[in-house]
Amino acid sequence: MNRAGLELLQEKLAQKVLIPTRKEGFHPEEKHILFTLDIQYTEKYSYIALDISCYSGKEIALFLGKSEISAEYVPQFFCFREGPPLIGMIEAVRAKGYTPDLILIDGHGLAHPRKFGVACYVGIEVDVPTIGCAKRHLIQPSYTPDLPRGSVSPIENERKVLGYALRTQDGVNPVFVSPGHKISLENAAAAVLSLASVYRLPEPIRRADQAARLYAKGEPVINGIDLGTILPHKI
Repeated sequence: MNRAGLELLQEKLAQKVLIPTRKEGFHPEEKHILFTLDIQYTEKYSYIALDISCYSGKEIALFLGKSEISAEYVPQFFCFREGPPLIGMIEAVRAKGYTPDLILIDGHGLAHPRKFGVACYVGIEVDVPTIGCAKRHLIQPSYTPDLPRGSVSPIENERKVLGYALRTQDGVNPVFVSPGHKISLENAAAAVLSLASVYRLPEPIRRADQAARLYAKGEPVINGIDLGTILPHKI
């Protein structure tokens, strides 16, 4: 699909994204099941790690899977490269009997130049509240957040606040949080902050990131359940 076709598809899919108010949106509770995903690439394959935990912090399982890369990288349309294998992984783990209440993705949601990052794509396709939490921004925050943990700076586009640069630990570099689907920005930021109890990154993202990196290198992943080749979701 050429760039014009991707742009039309992205605009069409973006209309399905639901971002509620703080009062109406999803509020994580300790009992809720959290799926956290990260992905790493080699020349031919994408390697996915899916960490399952309770929102309270209890670790449940760690699944691994890979799929052939079927889409080229096109700036601002990364969701169409990364989304299908992530969704395929979620579907494969759901088939094992696990059901997420909330999904956390190492990537962006609304805080994207076209307001449709990979967390939006995954969220609407699996119909689960989804949060994007990225290490780097795609849109410059309005200003640098204050140094204390919990400080935020808005990420804006067309005069709308789409995300936050969020300081998860005193004095460390912020992460960049935005809702993907069915959760408010305020609740997304609160969830990321609560999950980042020690380090800059939320603990589930750190686990998924480390597991995906090891898996892509062919190194053993402690307690990782290898599902082998995953069929990516069809765009």
